[in-house]
Amino acid sequence: MNPTLQEKNYHLGIKALIQNSDGKILILRRTGHNFWDVPGGRVQTGEQALETLVREVMEETGLSDLRDIKPQAMTLTPITIQVTDGTSAGLILWYHSCTVVDPVIALSEEHCEYQWVTWDVAQTLVRFFGAASLINLPEILFMTHKTNNTRAQTTAK
Repeated sequence: MNPTLQEKNYHLGIKALIQNSDGKILILRRTGHNFWDVPGGRVQTGEQALETLVREVMEETGLSDLRDIKPQAMTLTPITIQVTDGTSAGLILWYHSCTVVDPVIALSEEHCEYQWVTWDVAQTLVRFFGAASLINLPEILFMTHKTNNTRAQTTAK
């Protein structure tokens, strides 16, 4: 499905493509649903995108030490959200890559399970990646991770 701008209002959702030191991506299974997603949520009034990313990842996973946060892709989704005033809005997702070191996951009630998976597996399990699957995120993520490891090894010597 190729969405087009048909809604009068849109909400902006921020999504985190979190890579661990093994090069795997964190995915979460939503409680009460049979689909996987990456951490994230909608920007609240007065909030910046980075604030949303950090808040949503902390709320959903307990992770607070995100590193190398980089904006990647933005996509218009076919998802429609019911708004409190009874109207609906479209959803635009903005994906950000980031890394974590020695992550300890503490899921919120919003999710019931998590996995660290390869990029290929994430693309098959996650419900909607949209434009995020069109760019070479694995290469970007792995380059970031390798750079950090090199820096850490250099500092340790």
